Amino acid sequence: MNSIHATKITTIEEYLMLPSIARSSINVEYETIYLSKFKSKAIPYLGQLPSYPFSEGLHGYWDWLFLMQHYGVPTRLMDWSEDALVALLFAIDVNARPAELEKDPAVWCLNPVSLNEAFNFHDFYPPGYIPNVEEKEVYEMFGPVQRGFNNKKPAAVYGPLNSTRIVAQKGVFTIFPYTVNMIEFDKLPDSEAYLEKLVISKDARKSMTEQLRRYGINYAQLFPEIGYVAAEINEEGY
Repeated sequence: MNSIHATKITTIEEYLMLPSIARSSINVEYETIYLSKFKSKAIPYLGQLPSYPFSEGLHGYWDWLFLMQHYGVPTRLMDWSEDALVALLFAIDVNARPAELEKDPAVWCLNPVSLNEAFNFHDFYPPGYIPNVEEKEVYEMFGPVQRGFNNKKPAAVYGPLNSTRIVAQKGVFTIFPYTVNMIEFDKLPDSEAYLEKLVISKDARKSMTEQLRRYGINYAQLFPEIGYVAAEINEEGY
């Protein structure tokens, strides 16, 4: 993970810097219920899923959680990209809802090493280490079972590359602690040490999208599926 990577969720500036499960009245404890339902109802489609078969134990827990995030089920995960241009394309989305198009988008820049200095995942690594979620220490701190870990901050982590979308979008993640009262990322007392917001004029959406297309940054590239290829052709025209 680079020292700086940018989020791709802020189509408008006012969006809360919280994971999806905390952006509504949903309690974080429902994540376990969602996980159980998703595992049960996804069984008929397992052969179509990108990383099937899943591993067992805590590795399997993260496999399922990241797949839930990928398909839009609320979780404590927040999507980021290591590629600033990818983040920019998502932020200036010209196909956003009309109400969003009337507001300025924003790109958030995160220094994951500085963020993770709050954690000591391994005695033999200095603070700032960015772990893979499959490491036992991550589960102990951020798994669904409280183990006396009272930190309110999220951590930057690597997740399973169980989707071609994640690979194409250079996706990385932050995981919020399993706590009811989550604090917005940018409202954390030390957020200025690792987080910065870049606001973009709404009037620049179209021209910047065209510039990115010339650089080869488009939705067909980031969503390597036939439907997005067709949409890109239709949008380009003759």
